[in-house]
Amino acid sequence: MVKADNREVSSQTQKKRKLHDVTFSGEVKRVKQDLENIALTPRRSGGSAYPSRRAVEVVSDVLSRLQVGDRQIASILLREFSIEHLPTLTEDIPQVVDLIITSASVTTYDQIARELLRMLLCILRRSEKDLWTTVLKRLLSETGKEATLFTRSYLDDGLLLLLTEGLKQGAMSSECIPVRVLRCADRSLHSLSHIFRCAAIGFHVARVMHSRPDAMSLSVLEKLLCQMTTDMDSRVRLAAIEGLSLLSGVEDGVSVHTYNTVKNLVGDSRREVRILALRIILVFANKFPSLLITSTFSKSSNVKLQLCDDAFNIVCDAVNDQEVMVRTEAATILGQFHSVSDAFLDQTLDKKLMKSVQDSTGREQVRKVHQSRFAMTQGPERLPRESRWKSSYQSLQSHKQSSSSEWSSGKELNARCPPTGPGASSDDDTESIVPHGACGAFVSALEDEFSSVRRAAVYSLGQLAATRPAFATTALDHLADMFNDEIVEVRLDSIAALTPLIVHGELQKEQLETILKCLDDAIIDSRQALRQLLSKAQFADAECMRLCSRALLNCLHRFPSDKNQIYRCLSEVGARHAVFVHSMVRELLGLHPVYDTREQQIDDQFYIAKLILVLNAAANYEPIISLLPQCVLKHYRFLRAASPELVAPIKVLANPGNGTDGVVQPPSTELSSSSWDVLVDTYERLQETSREPTLADRNALRRYIAEDANAISAYNEPLASAARFIVSLCEISSALESLSQVVLRGSGDVADASNTICQELVRIRCADHQFAGLPPQMSSFLVEAELFLSLLELFVEMTVAPQKHAQIVLSIRSVITEAKRQWPSVGAPSDQALALIDDILESLEGSTAELQKIFSIGKFGHLLLTHAPILPNSFPDVANIRSKWAQISEPNRDLSLEKPVRFLAGLPCGVKLMASLHNLDETDLRNLRIEVSYPDNRVGHFRPPLSDIRMNGTWISTMVIITSSEAWTDAADVTLTLVLRSHSFKKDIFVPLLESPSGAQPSSVQLRVHPMTRT
Repeated sequence: MVKADNREVSSQTQKKRKLHDVTFSGEVKRVKQDLENIALTPRRSGGSAYPSRRAVEVVSDVLSRLQVGDRQIASILLREFSIEHLPTLTEDIPQVVDLIITSASVTTYDQIARELLRMLLCILRRSEKDLWTTVLKRLLSETGKEATLFTRSYLDDGLLLLLTEGLKQGAMSSECIPVRVLRCADRSLHSLSHIFRCAAIGFHVARVMHSRPDAMSLSVLEKLLCQMTTDMDSRVRLAAIEGLSLLSGVEDGVSVHTYNTVKNLVGDSRREVRILALRIILVFANKFPSLLITSTFSKSSNVKLQLCDDAFNIVCDAVNDQEVMVRTEAATILGQFHSVSDAFLDQTLDKKLMKSVQDSTGREQVRKVHQSRFAMTQGPERLPRESRWKSSYQSLQSHKQSSSSEWSSGKELNARCPPTGPGASSDDDTESIVPHGACGAFVSALEDEFSSVRRAAVYSLGQLAATRPAFATTALDHLADMFNDEIVEVRLDSIAALTPLIVHGELQKEQLETILKCLDDAIIDSRQALRQLLSKAQFADAECMRLCSRALLNCLHRFPSDKNQIYRCLSEVGARHAVFVHSMVRELLGLHPVYDTREQQIDDQFYIAKLILVLNAAANYEPIISLLPQCVLKHYRFLRAASPELVAPIKVLANPGNGTDGVVQPPSTELSSSSWDVLVDTYERLQETSREPTLADRNALRRYIAEDANAISAYNEPLASAARFIVSLCEISSALESLSQVVLRGSGDVADASNTICQELVRIRCADHQFAGLPPQMSSFLVEAELFLSLLELFVEMTVAPQKHAQIVLSIRSVITEAKRQWPSVGAPSDQALALIDDILESLEGSTAELQKIFSIGKFGHLLLTHAPILPNSFPDVANIRSKWAQISEPNRDLSLEKPVRFLAGLPCGVKLMASLHNLDETDLRNLRIEVSYPDNRVGHFRPPLSDIRMNGTWISTMVIITSSEAWTDAADVTLTLVLRSHSFKKDIFVPLLESPSGAQPSSVQLRVHPMTRT
């Protein structure tokens, strides 16, 4: 029985489902029929694709449907246009815009008209200024159907947004705005919808800001925006304060009366409003710093503060905001105050309140409460904690112990505390002038749970302390405590902020123990930043010097790749603390007071580190020299010759009459003008080689000049870069003349000359990219030489394959275009180069059919033969030439070949590469690559992320990917080379960086790898 009932119910349900709604059946059939007629989305047959419709056709259908009052089909078509055409519209934009404006004018449907205006705004934002001008002129015309748009109140927001964007684009002037548009904006200001009010605010701001505003218009706009900041909708308040933010960037844009309005917005419920309010308050503080106003956090009108101090208190209070973004912004803004009273700065590092006190004359003064108002019990006043940093700016103060009448302020915020005790008087009637949250603002920010707030606080604290030595002494403790932060970026920022402040105080032992822990950091940037800090620090006693030297030696033992940076740090530390090093000489060098000490190995890196410390101290403190044995003096001579930048010259040892034999004065790094004249004479000799009668004699002289320049480069490091460039000029000049003789005069095999030309093109790129500070004449000559060799290569190709004449002509034009592109950035081309280009282009100005006859091989060869590049007449600014070189510290050259890197074949393997970079600019850093050369002649280029290039482009620490698709039977060597990518019209050329400023070898390292199979 139950089953029968269920069957009956199910049958009735199915019958109900089959029934149609007769009310709309006719309308549905009509819509389906219309959709089939216009073929919106025809059904695909099999694998056929959808037919594509142009955007102008869809919008035209929308207009036709709106003219007949068909709302449903028009909505469907608009949806199709919005999804398929609007995001990628690039064709028929003027026609589409015209149809959209016409459709919005003829339609009577509110929603469709608003949607059309929204689409119009999206299209115009990607259009040119001319189209903007045309559209706005049509919208503002008083004739036609477009004139009725401003009479429809429901379109006010869309029209105002269009006009606002047009004003920002400069497509219209604010003086050309008709009265009906201003009435539309005023009507929108009083609308019930927040969208209309926001659009009206944006229009008024754009109308005033994107013109030449006078004082009256700025004042009217300021009053309007201040009124709108009290709107009940947070989105309207945000639009108003955004307008005030723009207004504050204009001279005399905001008056001081707006300050009270803005500071009330700091407590707004929307975080974006609070952030903008803090930024505007900063503008007021830097614009009216000394203006006296009533304290924001005081109930008494007699308490007057400078505006900068009151604004500083407001921002300090915002450090305790509940939103992370607001706290971060407040902590960042704190460091941008130009003038703040020292008392308020000290308040940010101490959670002891400041209060206003009325003196005997009735004036309000400010003093600090030496006992926390948050204390629950009374007690004697505590002595302030002595700073761990000694400074010359600290004055001696006597601290008196007295009983305090203060009691816990757990009542109403900023309420006056009634006097207690028999000794209380009316003078003790006090009031807090700063909020509790502003006390210790930096302390709270540095202890925040979010790293973004801590980083901003560290940055601001460093900015404020940089110009205030007394405040810097107090801030040193707090910045040093941030060295133990768990976030790498916070540690780096704290070290960077403390480094310029370290000169204002002396490092004590307990602070040094905290700071030196960063030398064990796994991040190389933290270690290097701390070494730079130690190089500028001043130690309090010899024990601090002993701790520092031990920590640096331990760092050398743990991180051998930091050897060069540790040597540099020990060099500067020893020069700064020569007196302290004097007491440590015997301990460092292992000298016995009675017996002679055995000479230590000079290849011991720990001995070299100690020696650098002692010798730099001896250069500034002569009594140390009497403690040094003769073997150390010989080692001094060796280090001065090997690394003069690490060991300073000792004047006593440099004097021959001091009785010290075998020690000579090292060459000075500062050269006179006569030293540079040697290179100028060498270049003049290179120019004179053209007077020799035969090519063999000229090339022989160039080889001799190159040998002399190589000798100068090897034995005189300051002249090495310019000497190496002269060697490159010798090789380029010899190649240009030799190849011209072979190719143009037929004195050799033309077919083999193409490979030689390619090699010489690489040599020219190396000369152009391996040196910085080249004079414009030399850079222009290198471009001319590259142009000549490229044309010579095309001449060889035309000779070997004359059937490719048309393609070669196109390549000739490309080569000339590339040369013209380079000359404006390097220097003006020579007359010889301009004449060659003009003659070639003049010969190419024929028809395609006659071009092969006019521009023949003989004509081309004659032009090249008569316009060969010539060296510039002079070599100016030879002292400014510097080599671009890099020193790879990891992988270690010795250890990388002893222990192979094993990884699974088919999977990538990361190898750590660290190197110091020298004389590279921003363009070079963007083009920096790591070339990976495999034993099977495969070459790959790895682009390091820009975030791996640190320390202002002087250090790179990145992971290089090494991979192999197949396993190797044995380990083999892979070469890593630092190169610069150089773009060419044919292909990219990779120029290796030099290994040293005086050498010609590329900066590379070999490591042994072994791809293995999975076992």
